[in-house]
Amino acid sequence: MNQLKNTIKKGGGKFINAISPFINCSGVIFLTYHEICDDNDPLFLGLPFEAFREQISFLHENYSLISFDEALFMLEKGHMKGLHFAITFDDGFRNNAKAFEFLKSFHIKPALFVSVNAVDRKEVFWFKKLEIALKKEDQFFGYLQKKCLEDALHYLKSIPLNLRQKIIDDFLVSEFGSGSFNLASEVFTWEELRQLALDKQIVIGSHGMQHESLKFMDKEEIKKELILSRATIKKRTNINVDAYAFPNGAKQDIPEGVEDILYSCGYRYVFSLINGINKTYSFPIKRICISRGFSHQYLLFDKDIFTFNLIKSIFM
Repeated sequence: MNQLKNTIKKGGGKFINAISPFINCSGVIFLTYHEICDDNDPLFLGLPFEAFREQISFLHENYSLISFDEALFMLEKGHMKGLHFAITFDDGFRNNAKAFEFLKSFHIKPALFVSVNAVDRKEVFWFKKLEIALKKEDQFFGYLQKKCLEDALHYLKSIPLNLRQKIIDDFLVSEFGSGSFNLASEVFTWEELRQLALDKQIVIGSHGMQHESLKFMDKEEIKKELILSRATIKKRTNINVDAYAFPNGAKQDIPEGVEDILYSCGYRYVFSLINGINKTYSFPIKRICISRGFSHQYLLFDKDIFTFNLIKSIFM
């Protein structure tokens, strides 16, 4: 906690007043990762393993870093003391395995929210297609290019999946002659996921069937999506699933009335990507998405930047 206090002191009086509740606050903060890879990821969600290692080591040394199931127990119990961090991963990329091994050295078990069709049918994520296309162009993404990409991603997320896929596939065909990519080696197999869970390295949760926002579905489609994703994971791994993470996870991706549908489909814990700290269980559970620039400056880990971005994600 001393590192946090020293960081706050650097910010001046107004900054101290703005985030001073963080100093003595209690609750659970869930951090969310996607790919753990050393590629120059143009979407800026892939995090190099070394950056992940430095972040986790910093949290372990300065805060309470706990397993996913322990965090859920705390939320249900309530009235927790101190600040605790738990780790989650979204999508199901195989390059998470090295991160799982590293967390295991601290006796920390994260959650992995699996996009079912990516594992079951090896369907390629629409954002992964876009990333591959950009890498094929071998472009360096400076600020202007990154801003244009962010605007494009914002637009693509605002339209239904079938239209989104068509736009991207048409672009790939026009630029490269094909919209097909084989990502079978990039996502876990069901047997690998089952073994990871049996070895108590991860808790498996659902991230839906096709990584599509529920806002584009009516109530019957939502119910089908939720039931089928949970049932498929159970069938393929023989593991019961009681946690769900909304694809995209922003406030606008959570339809009104969906809470009751989720609970009726057998889910007990429901996660968003809305920033914040969780003091007790409430719908939905907040998570903070960790991206490439969250803790690093000029490729070097900066504990002050990491701490500041955690504070900003919760209070600003």
